[in-house]
Amino acid sequence: LEFVPADNCFTVRAGVGWDPDVVGVAQVGADLASPAGFALKTGKPVIMVFHASWCSACKKYRSVFKDPEIVEAARRFVMILIDADADKYASGAFSPDGSYVPRTIFLDAEGTVRKEYHGSDPEHAYSIDIDGPGELLALMKKAQGMSGRSEPEAEPAEKSEKPEKSDGI
Repeated sequence: LEFVPADNCFTVRAGVGWDPDVVGVAQVGADLASPAGFALKTGKPVIMVFHASWCSACKKYRSVFKDPEIVEAARRFVMILIDADADKYASGAFSPDGSYVPRTIFLDAEGTVRKEYHGSDPEHAYSIDIDGPGELLALMKKAQGMSGRSEPEAEPAEKSEKPEKSDGI
């Protein structure tokens, strides 16, 4: 992501996992209300979960996020839930191996898809075990220190400046 000060936004310039029609065109907000801006300014890595309301596996996967260890680990990430049907642009942009659901993508704080953090399914690498928290928790622990930057991380923002919560996972 490249910061565009005049527009207070980021433009996608390069990175693994972006569709070609997104690079140089797509923009996201740079303020703390934007998940991308919040991640970049705090240095927190991102977990994007793609789901669909009709998907029974997605509904089952939601229960994984109620596990106390997952809840605790999630505090060290910017968690983003995306309805793949409602936001086809984001779903297409973040589909390194297809646009299936549920799909869990790890990104560093600068918006680069981190392909080394994936599930064990050889056909759908970003499909995480929906039956229990083990696989997701292991990936979260492995990824918790990634920031994507070489400079020190920024101090966490005041609680009032955090982005609004989505409908939850």
